[in-house]
Amino acid sequence: MHEAVLRALLALVLLAGLAGCESAEERAAAHLKRGQELVAAGQDAKARLEFANVLKIDPDSLPAHEALARLYERQGDGAAMAGHLQRIAERDPANLWAQTRLAELMLGAGQMQGALDHAEAALKAAPDNAEALALRAAAAFSMDRQEEALADAARAVAIEPDQPLAGGVLVRGRVAAKDLAGARALAERYLAAHPENEDLNRLHLGIVLEQQDVAAAGESLARLVALKPDDLDYWTALLQWHLETGDPAGGFARLRDRVATLEDPWLAGRFAELAGLLATAMRENAGAEAARAELARLAETAARPWIYRRMLAAFDYANDRPEAARAALEEMIAKAGPEAAAAARVMLARIELTEGHPAVAATLIEAVLAADAANTEALELRAMLRLKDGQPEAALTDLRLALGEAPDNPGLLTLAAEAQLRLGNRTLAGESLGQAMQATGYAAAETLRYAEFLIEEGRAEAAEAVLSEAAQHRPAERAILLKLADLRLSLGKWLEIEPVIAALRKLDARTEADRLQAALLQSQQRYDESLEILKNLSGPEDTRKQAMGQLIATYLAAGRRGEAEAYLAAVLAETPDQPQALYLSAAMKEDEGDLPAAEALLRRLVAAAPDTVSSHEVLADFLTRHGRPAEAEAATRAGLDRLPGQPVLMLRLAMLREKAGDPEAAIGIYEEMLAAGETSLVVINNLVSLISDHQAGDPERIAHARRIAAPLQGSRNPAFRDTYGWLLHLDGEDDAALAELIPAAHELPDNPWVRYHLGIVLARLGRGEEARTHLEAALKLGGETGFAAAPRIRSALEELTKG
Repeated sequence: MHEAVLRALLALVLLAGLAGCESAEERAAAHLKRGQELVAAGQDAKARLEFANVLKIDPDSLPAHEALARLYERQGDGAAMAGHLQRIAERDPANLWAQTRLAELMLGAGQMQGALDHAEAALKAAPDNAEALALRAAAAFSMDRQEEALADAARAVAIEPDQPLAGGVLVRGRVAAKDLAGARALAERYLAAHPENEDLNRLHLGIVLEQQDVAAAGESLARLVALKPDDLDYWTALLQWHLETGDPAGGFARLRDRVATLEDPWLAGRFAELAGLLATAMRENAGAEAARAELARLAETAARPWIYRRMLAAFDYANDRPEAARAALEEMIAKAGPEAAAAARVMLARIELTEGHPAVAATLIEAVLAADAANTEALELRAMLRLKDGQPEAALTDLRLALGEAPDNPGLLTLAAEAQLRLGNRTLAGESLGQAMQATGYAAAETLRYAEFLIEEGRAEAAEAVLSEAAQHRPAERAILLKLADLRLSLGKWLEIEPVIAALRKLDARTEADRLQAALLQSQQRYDESLEILKNLSGPEDTRKQAMGQLIATYLAAGRRGEAEAYLAAVLAETPDQPQALYLSAAMKEDEGDLPAAEALLRRLVAAAPDTVSSHEVLADFLTRHGRPAEAEAATRAGLDRLPGQPVLMLRLAMLREKAGDPEAAIGIYEEMLAAGETSLVVINNLVSLISDHQAGDPERIAHARRIAAPLQGSRNPAFRDTYGWLLHLDGEDDAALAELIPAAHELPDNPWVRYHLGIVLARLGRGEEARTHLEAALKLGGETGFAAAPRIRSALEELTKG
């Protein structure tokens, strides 16, 4: 009886299990069918949920993965599509569609080996598939395997004559063979079959630019803009073409057509920026009235007209019509809608700041934020004011809120980096600068700012990597290429400079390229070739100035001093006030020991270029070097009379006052610089150091120094670490001080002050023997007499001996 019951129960369990399996399969099939019906009805979002339900039941369902992949393909979501394609390819390696789509995605992402692998998997399934052959050809060509790439491309077009990807490979092959005419004809043949293919259009543009066919370049750019109407890079290039061909009005006509239907706030703002740049350029060539008229037409036709009305006000203000600008903005505030009124208040606040009325600007900003607490422009301006008032924490609060609304705004990110630096958060500052660079697509200003930050951090190799990446994204940006080349020169990476020189020559930047070529030749001790290039340089004044110094250095490196002197004499005979020649001649006279002649040349330099900071600086330097500090100070003050508040000269004056035994005056100068908005770490370091040395007994001044010193926190500069560590010690934080002072002493073992600071802190922490080592070293390095810290060191050593 029991056995019969058990058998019956077992049968029921098995039947229930079978029924459950069947039920799951049926449910999956039902979800799949409903999803397919929804796709047919155009309801993709609901269909996606149905296919996701299939995968909950059967995670390996190939039909569901394929259906989702095709949905994501239609939506242009390659990342989501790739995951489903990968599952299909793993379960069904012969799936041609999945393998070709994966190859295409990887090709677009620059993952050439992955693209090649998936293309080959597709060809195993279908050896004569034209698309798979084309994908393998494109990947191979990018991997410098041109022969096999061209063979695959030829096979692909033999099967499918108009195959666009294969056609692009064949066009690139012609370009590589220097057959531009053949490449252009081939590109135009494939474009006739595929006029909307972006890659073919870009190829065609590159070819006609290389051929210097200006008219064809304009047509190509117009096609690309039509294909990608919101691509700002294409628009920038097209508007630049209109400027270079003397047709800015044509550029404005194109802009009017685009902004007439442009409702997206972010894009509308970016197109307004392009219009502003175009208007600025047009003003230079056709006059302010013509440029203003074009902006007025944009204001009449734009879907968001207030943007251009505000721009008109800004244009009027910049072109000496402040009353008209203010009147227009006041009218917007009084009559326009909330968004336009807020924008007008922000613009008016900017004007008030420009005119030195921060309190009025603050009132306008607060009015905007009272109505819209997340207005990014108003938050940005308030953050700027708070930074200027020494409130980096409050500024950062505003910036975080603004970045919540506009996380990729490069201006906000750059300002956030400044706030983080003020707070001593250098890692976070670097992250913000890197994000700003990424947000602009490696624009020159943001890229160079980030690279300079990395160099300042002692990370020149990282800066080089950033600039190299930027040069790939912005191959036509001279400033990035020049910075990359100069950095590689400083790092001694001679061979890696050659591709940059080639890129500059492609941009017709011959003078800059020649200067770098000469530097490269000098590094190889090929002085005659280097000199020949430098003597024949022409081009921008700044480059020729730089090259003159390079020329003299090359003469001297080659042991040809007489020729260097003769060259400079000839320049000065022709142009007696040439600043660079005066400076270099003075340097050579000083090197020869003819100090009166050197001084006379430097004073001629000041007279020739009185509004150039370096003129006053080099004279003061010379006088300081030769033991004439009072005259150096007089020269510096004369420079400040000409250039009031100039930071470099203010810094020099403070240092001269400190050396003259007047630390209070030096402190006052540094405080004045910080109050004026100076953020130089050197200024901050010097001020904190002076307070630590001369006002250590005043708790309020030490607390003030702690607030000022925040940007030094986290610095890799050993001098800054020493200053910050000693300040921490004075504020009673010896453990934290030690973390700064040990690496500072490691980097600066011959600096008596650094060794003294470390010794004192070690003694305070009860590490007597280590303290003695550093204190004795400090006394030996600084000397028994003339070293201000010597009495304190001797006293500390006596205490250690007693102890």
